[in-house]
Amino acid sequence: MGDQKRRGNIMNQIDVSHTIIAKSDQLNALDLPPSETIVKIIDVRVLSDKDQPVHLHLEGHDGRPYKPCLSMRRILVNAWGKYAEKWIGQSMALYCDQGVTWAGKNVGGIRIARLTGIERPVSAPIALNRSTREVYTVDPLIIEETNWQTVADDFIVHINESANDAEFNDVKAEIRKVWNSIPAEIADKIKAAIDAKKLPSVIEE
Repeated sequence: MGDQKRRGNIMNQIDVSHTIIAKSDQLNALDLPPSETIVKIIDVRVLSDKDQPVHLHLEGHDGRPYKPCLSMRRILVNAWGKYAEKWIGQSMALYCDQGVTWAGKNVGGIRIARLTGIERPVSAPIALNRSTREVYTVDPLIIEETNWQTVADDFIVHINESANDAEFNDVKAEIRKVWNSIPAEIADKIKAAIDAKKLPSVIEE
C-alpha cells in the first residue's frame, strides 16, 4: 500500500508532556504550570510520615498523590474540616509557586489557589521562612458539571456537516481542547464519527 493520506485523527497526536514529568512517587511542583491545574480528590491516606503525612490521591496523574505541606494542610482543615474522609470528591486548583524557598533557595512548591466546598475565601497563617509569616487565602472554586453527551452530539453534528478540510480541521481543533476531559465511552463515539468522515483529501488510498 502506498503512502496514506493523513486523516486528521486526533488520536495520532504525539504528546511528549509525559516525558518531562519528574520521576517520583508524588505530584511535584515542577509538574504543574504557573497557571492553575484543577484536580479532584478520590482518596485520602494519612501515614506515619513526619513531613508529609497526608497523601491526597487524585483523579488521573498516574496515581501519584499530592502531599500537601503543613501550610496547605492548615488551609484544607480550615476549609473542609479535620475529618479527611469528607475531603473525598472535592476539587482543588493547584499551581506551582516559584517563590517557595527551602534552605534559603527558591525551589518552587505546590500551592492551592481555589477549593470547592467553600462559599467564601478561607485563610490560614503560613510560614515564609523561620522568622516571617503571612496570612494565605484561597478562593472558592466553582465547577459546573458538563453534559458530555450533549457536547459529543454537537461535535458529531459539526463533523458530519463539515464540507471541506478547513471546516473539518476547525471541528477537530475544538475537540482537542477538551479531549482529555471527555469520558472514554463518549470519546469513542466522537472518534468513530471522525473515522467515518469521508472528504476527498482524507480518504485513504
